Amino acid sequence: PDTAAVLAALAAAGEGTSLAVPISGTLEGLESVTLDEVRHLWKTWLDMPKSLYAVGDLLPEMQRFLDGLLQTAPVCTPHSPLTPREMPAVVREVRDIAQTSLVQGYTTQITLSDPESAALMVLSSILGSGQKSLLFEEIRERHSWCYSISCSLIRFDGLLLVTAGTRAEYLEDLQSEIARQIRRIADDDYPQSLFDAAILDLVDGISARRDFPRALIETAFQQDLLDLHRTDQEQIARLRRVTRRDVQETAQKLQLAVTSIVQEGEADEQD
Repeated sequence: PDTAAVLAALAAAGEGTSLAVPISGTLEGLESVTLDEVRHLWKTWLDMPKSLYAVGDLLPEMQRFLDGLLQTAPVCTPHSPLTPREMPAVVREVRDIAQTSLVQGYTTQITLSDPESAALMVLSSILGSGQKSLLFEEIRERHSWCYSISCSLIRFDGLLLVTAGTRAEYLEDLQSEIARQIRRIADDDYPQSLFDAAILDLVDGISARRDFPRALIETAFQQDLLDLHRTDQEQIARLRRVTRRDVQETAQKLQLAVTSIVQEGEADEQD
């Protein structure tokens, strides 16, 4: 149900864009694939230049193999944030499940390459992606309106997702309270301790990447793809320059684009 709610939210918020294309495909798409198409795709992939990244020492045999492949740097891909909607989309599905999944998507008008991206990361941490957050402390702990709640960023598309596991009876109150917590950030009405914790969490996250080879490769690829190269020290310095005013102005740009609900209840006979 959680995945279904997220996929429905992305399809509605990103209608007409690549965001609406499900990464795992669809049953209809899988059923239409032919063996010739698979063979053609495989040959195309083999003949394409590769962007190769490695962390650590390679065996001589592996080094010779990689050196023999056609290599090129990733092509810098243009991207733009989703356009805010005049009216938010609402997607709802009833299933025979034990709890309700709620997903809300907010356009931010900010992507990874924008100067405001650091402030957006701090906002996301304060709201729901950090170890201490308004959504968790105010909604889950104080009101007990959900089993889980957090937020995350789809950074290439400028979308902030709020996800929650709740009961159908709390849906109205839950959505109102999510909106209220976002308004608190837009009004600069939240504890300084949350701002400080968000900066520390994000700085620690950058430092911790050095311990995970896959994270190092992902970071290098992303920087090549954006043609935007910053050292860890430069990224940390950007975060430390973010002010409460920066976060406030970023929050004021948030606009609800979609609400997706997979709700507990009696499913239709055909389901």
